[in-house]
Amino acid sequence: MISLIWDTIDDLDLSVTTPAGEVINWEEKISTCGGVLQIDANAQNTTKTPLEHIYWQAGKIKAGKYLIRVQRDNSKSNVNVDFKVLVQVDGKLSKFSGVFKPGETGAKAVHTLNLETNDLARLNK
Repeated sequence: MISLIWDTIDDLDLSVTTPAGEVINWEEKISTCGGVLQIDANAQNTTKTPLEHIYWQAGKIKAGKYLIRVQRDNSKSNVNVDFKVLVQVDGKLSKFSGVFKPGETGAKAVHTLNLETNDLARLNK
């Protein structure tokens, strides 16, 4: 599972490009490899404790590279927006962080997760 957290009312978006080239995000919430965007924060109702979350359905995970990005399409904020991405695979948690500066928009690559074929039996339980 992959989670994005930040502490402003800005609308950040978590996205993952799968090995098949599909993008899981606020527009395409489900992929053929079982990835599901479960929570899309600050799109309509805003909170200062937002969370976005993508998880994978057991039995559907595929081997290959998963590119994790965080995007901000518009910026009305004149402060830095710090964010953290938490990636949990097979019980192991990895943390990544980034920042959008005032007025900065676009996508930031955060991490590329590489799942090997021999990982799949354990992950697809």
